[in-house]
Amino acid sequence: MMEIPTKEPETLVAGDTWTWRRDDLVAYAADGWSLTYRLLSSVGKIEIAATVDADGYLVNVPAADTAGYDPDDYAWQAHVAKDGDRHLIGSGVVQVSPNFDAMEAHDTRTHAKRCLDNIEAVLERRSSKDQDSYTIEGRRLDRTPIADLLKLRDRYRIEVQRETGKRKRHVAVRFVG
Repeated sequence: MMEIPTKEPETLVAGDTWTWRRDDLVAYAADGWSLTYRLLSSVGKIEIAATVDADGYLVNVPAADTAGYDPDDYAWQAHVAKDGDRHLIGSGVVQVSPNFDAMEAHDTRTHAKRCLDNIEAVLERRSSKDQDSYTIEGRRLDRTPIADLLKLRDRYRIEVQRETGKRKRHVAVRFVG
C-alpha cells in the first residue's frame, strides 16, 4: 500500500490522483473547521477542499479532476476556517506537470534555448537576403540588423550554457618572477 505524504508536494501531475495528509492540524480537525487550498498561477485557479480524517485532514483530488488542470507553477495557500474565522496555515509553490496521456508532443526546451533556436533560424534564413529593409506601395518593413541578432544569439548561447552547466570558467593566472 502506498504511504500518503504528510505535507504538500512540490510537484503534481495533471491527470494523476493528488493525495496528501495534514496530521499537524489536530486543533482544527474537529468542531466544524474546514481546510481549503487555493492554487493560483498565470493560467488559472484551483480550489481544493480537504476532508476531516481521524485527527487531521486528507486531501484527495481524483485523476478525472486533475486531468483538466493546466501545467504551470502555482502559488498556493492553505486556510482553516470556521464561522467567519480564518487562519493561514501554510503557503508555497507547487509545479503542476503536464499530463502526457493528453499530449502528442512536449517541448522541453527552456525559454533561453527556444530563443536561441529561433534567433539561429532567423540568421539562417537571412543569410541569403541582402536588404535590411524594403518598401512596397508605401508599406515599409525593417529587419533586425544582423549585428543585433548576433549579439542576441551570443547572449542566449551564454544563458543556455549556464543552464546546462557547460559554460567554461576562465581563470586568470599571473606568474611573478
